[in-house]
Amino acid sequence: MITPFDSPTLWIASLDGNTAGAIGTFLEPFLGQQIQHRFTAHNILTLNTREQLHTMLDEQTMQDLFNSVCVVDLSTSERDFQFDLRADARHPLRPTELILRYPEVYWIFIVDNLPDWTFVEEQLLKTGISHHLLSLHFVKITHLMDLVLRLGEHAAGFRTIFDPTGLRFLVLSASNASNDKQNDIAPLGLRLGDNFDLCRPITYGISLEDEISFALLNGYFLYKQGYSTFVIATLGEYKRSAEYAEYLSTDTTKESPIVWNVIEDVELCYADALGNLCTSLQPASYLNKL
Repeated sequence: MITPFDSPTLWIASLDGNTAGAIGTFLEPFLGQQIQHRFTAHNILTLNTREQLHTMLDEQTMQDLFNSVCVVDLSTSERDFQFDLRADARHPLRPTELILRYPEVYWIFIVDNLPDWTFVEEQLLKTGISHHLLSLHFVKITHLMDLVLRLGEHAAGFRTIFDPTGLRFLVLSASNASNDKQNDIAPLGLRLGDNFDLCRPITYGISLEDEISFALLNGYFLYKQGYSTFVIATLGEYKRSAEYAEYLSTDTTKESPIVWNVIEDVELCYADALGNLCTSLQPASYLNKL
């Protein structure tokens, strides 16, 4: 498997050493196959405080952080704990703080139950956030094969540095919005009330480029314009872009259509493409559904 951004690194963090070890043991048969990450016993972290995780990540280079995926176990932290912005202060690992503190890292949270996005469906539709894309950050503890799939996608080029899923946008928007008028508890624990839609609707960018430096440069430009941006630097991600588009077309309304901003190379020849396939890629026609 081609790993376009250099060797990815896998971290597993939990408050319970047995659970962290069990997740690592489950993933072992897939190492070197679907999972192309650097992963040793050193990468399995049993934490007492979130500062331990901060210290470990702060020691990494910027490139290593960019290539890191961190699997954080929330299933053993507290009974019925929800991924909750308002309750974040009472959780030892402060999961939403991790999202904002380390935007380079792809965060995957192991949970007892997946968030039920129907509670905030109206607010998500207004802002253009896809609950399918948000779900790429959550894996149910009883469905760890989904974690294998997520890690395979990360190894093949999926990166969250420019917030393509909208998770950071959601956390920041909800924390900035007034919540005085809303008492309902949303699946993230966010009070998404009357003022939530005052935040700008999310818009999306796509950087389609087979040269890594230009893929990141164009992605950075789109992100700085305020777009949640996908960096498509492999054939695998190129093919999955149709899946991302399907998610977004399903999770939006005619009144709030998704706006796409695409920077594309005129000729794509991805490193993981075979034969003449690279010369036959036509991003403009392929992405007409975007």
